[in-house]
Amino acid sequence: MRRLGHPSCHPTRQLHAKGLCGACYARRIYASRTDKAKASVRLWRAANPEKCAEYSRRWRDRHPDGRRANHLRSMYGLEPHETWALLEYQQHACPICKAPVSVGSHVDHDHATGRVRGMLCLEHNIGLGHFSDSPDLLRSAALYLERRG
Repeated sequence: MRRLGHPSCHPTRQLHAKGLCGACYARRIYASRTDKAKASVRLWRAANPEKCAEYSRRWRDRHPDGRRANHLRSMYGLEPHETWALLEYQQHACPICKAPVSVGSHVDHDHATGRVRGMLCLEHNIGLGHFSDSPDLLRSAALYLERRG
């Protein structure tokens, strides 16, 4: 029998409406009634601050690599060990200015393909973004600075 729902549905979980386990059903309801569901969650959180704090503490205990690692994983497909390997390869320095960079630094990636190029300091990551990742624009900017410098 084919089961509906998310991949972690355990075959022994009790199924509720529409052949979904409780977690899948709750997600589907939440997605279909987003505004009402979010208002309900806000009310519950306001009424139960201790339970919210406890839930957050348990989440942090279960995820020691924290939110940053989850962000890097979801946005760029980088696992923590890959991030560290990239930093080691760069000798923990921005490839442009040689300033120290860490896991909290900024991931430089090709916006067209999503391919990660390296970890940069904030200033140079923003700078490349302002030049739309265009080598031609960067060359023009360098020529301008050389002529006007």
